[in-house]
Amino acid sequence: MHTINVRVLVKDRCLVGSPIAAAVRRLQSENELAVSMVLPSDDLSALAKSIAPDVVKWKLQVGDLTEALKTADAAIASSGTVTMECA
Repeated sequence: MHTINVRVLVKDRCLVGSPIAAAVRRLQSENELAVSMVLPSDDLSALAKSIAPDVVKWKLQVGDLTEALKTADAAIASSGTVTMECA
């Protein structure tokens, strides 16, 4: 099975929590995923780990969204702002 490289893109502290983790869990139930979360700051990285325990299993990356997208097969964008950056 091919591993799908998924990037979870977060810009805002209210969007780092469990709904995103639930979406990734659903995808993982049917696919082999390599998941990383791209955040704009270290503060959001710490918050993500405390809110959603699944996040600690993911690679967390602070900044460099453009490079993260270059290696992604799919992206889950959490806001309109980050969706525009993906485009």
